[in-house]
Amino acid sequence: MKTNVAVFWFLLILGSLSFGISLSDALTKAKIVNSNYMLSGYALEKTNLEYEKAIIESTNKEEELNAEVSRLNGLSDYLRNYVRSYYTEVVIGYFDMRIAQIAAEAAQLSYLNTKIDYERKTDLLQKSILSEPEWKESEISLNDALDAYEKADIDYKNKVFEYQRCTGLDEKTVVDIPTPDYTRFTVSEEAWQKTHRDLRNATLSYEIAKYAVDTLPSATSAYNRKIKTHNLKQKEVAFKIAQISALDEKKKTEQTLFYKKRQIENAQKRVAIAQAEMQDIQNRFGKGLVTEVQIHTQQISFLNAQKTLLTNQSEYWSAFFDYIIAIALPLDDVLKSLGEK
Repeated sequence: MKTNVAVFWFLLILGSLSFGISLSDALTKAKIVNSNYMLSGYALEKTNLEYEKAIIESTNKEEELNAEVSRLNGLSDYLRNYVRSYYTEVVIGYFDMRIAQIAAEAAQLSYLNTKIDYERKTDLLQKSILSEPEWKESEISLNDALDAYEKADIDYKNKVFEYQRCTGLDEKTVVDIPTPDYTRFTVSEEAWQKTHRDLRNATLSYEIAKYAVDTLPSATSAYNRKIKTHNLKQKEVAFKIAQISALDEKKKTEQTLFYKKRQIENAQKRVAIAQAEMQDIQNRFGKGLVTEVQIHTQQISFLNAQKTLLTNQSEYWSAFFDYIIAIALPLDDVLKSLGEK
């Protein structure tokens, strides 16, 4: 491994990107090969067709409400299992691949340090300065370090394969993924409740139960009337619980986004500090003032700082996707707007 190559590569990924492709371009290219994106259209069309058929065949309000419940569940499946999966595979998949790449680079550097230590102790053993048990321990450490590196390298290659399969992009393509300002998209509690899936389901369930009570024939037995009334009361309680849960979810998601954004800002500062320290130790290494082990150790610190940044960015994007889907905004439009002033 050449030290400068590893450092340059990760500076390129995480620094001011001068070339590569935009997130919008990456998403466009992925649409050609991504199975979730290709299936999403069929899932949405199936939901709409089944809803239209149910409405045409309905003979009363209860059947219409049940059709709306099915439509809502179908749309939720479309958004979460197809649309979100597509964006996750492109965006989160990119972060996962880069994190795995950094882990493999760091593991290789750790192996090199362990190898240097092993070679030094082998020399000491041959000079009868070191005992054989101490040397044996260094040999075991070397084997452990090699195993860790090989495992990390395999994990990275697996991430590359998965990313290529889902996006059609190779691991050398640098994707410029910005950190969106979630505050541009926050909504009121009322707006959140209108689009919240579980709350909408609870609302429809309550309306169905209420319709069942309101349309009971006058000859209905006292037992059946009591059962329907109890069911209505249960649905009313469930509706109130869903209201509270929906607002709690809004609060927690916004808190996650707020703190993750701060963590990203702090991680960026730590990367800058680690980069400066890396440049300083490289200069001293060139003057023979530090050892190869020391420069490898500083490289590992630099890579770990970048890994922390990428991890925070990935978690921020995951929460951001959840929020946008919850408020029923088209993700394509939202992501296109990120480049707007």
